[in-house]
Amino acid sequence: KELESLLSAKMPIVAVESHEEQKVLQMLERFATLNERSLFVWSITHGLRRQPTGEAAYNTQGIGEALRHVEGSPQNAIYLFLDAHSFFEEPVVIRTIKDIAQKSEFSHRMLVFLSAKLTVPEDISRVTARFKPSLPDRAQITKILNEEAARYREATGDRVLGNREALDMLIQHLGGLTEEDVRRLARMVIRDDGAITLADIGTVLKAKHEFLRTCVVERREAKPEQLTPCRRGWRQRDLRA
Repeated sequence: KELESLLSAKMPIVAVESHEEQKVLQMLERFATLNERSLFVWSITHGLRRQPTGEAAYNTQGIGEALRHVEGSPQNAIYLFLDAHSFFEEPVVIRTIKDIAQKSEFSHRMLVFLSAKLTVPEDISRVTARFKPSLPDRAQITKILNEEAARYREATGDRVLGNREALDMLIQHLGGLTEEDVRRLARMVIRDDGAITLADIGTVLKAKHEFLRTCVVERREAKPEQLTPCRRGWRQRDLRA
């Protein structure tokens, strides 16, 4: 809802900091459909492509060419750029982004930049809205578990077994993860034997530890404003120690 509100405000640039590309893409697809707008996605491997058809825009694999295509396009579309943050140090790239943003009053084109870690350059900060998806709370984690249990029953015909203690512990230990990781671990636990038991808690904790371990490597080098949710949690624990 928050992302859709930002998009509805017609800010020329939206910066999204998230690991969950598919989730953000689904949000943009829903918004584009409801508002009858075209959606294009750029990546350095595939260039600029229309969604959901995958139709490629000619000669747009380089970000400079892609941005010039956007600037010259008559379409009031939404353009999602994946992992473009590494190009923000290039003056020509920033200049072209500013040129597109300055014309947004007349064209309503929108640039969305999505990266796991994203620092918005000062030159475009005043015309950029920032969004970082929140982590699932207990109610959302429970909903995900119910959805995965329903999928398991639909696929196998069997109900997922379990007890309240194991379920409560599982929900607790899935906290602090992204929706994508919560769903992945929930699916792993359920599909293993069709049951949620105390024996699964150790497996989940081990997988969660492996995920969070990647956050520890850089936690002391990162500035507080650059921390992703999991990295911020580790920094806060460091400061309390």
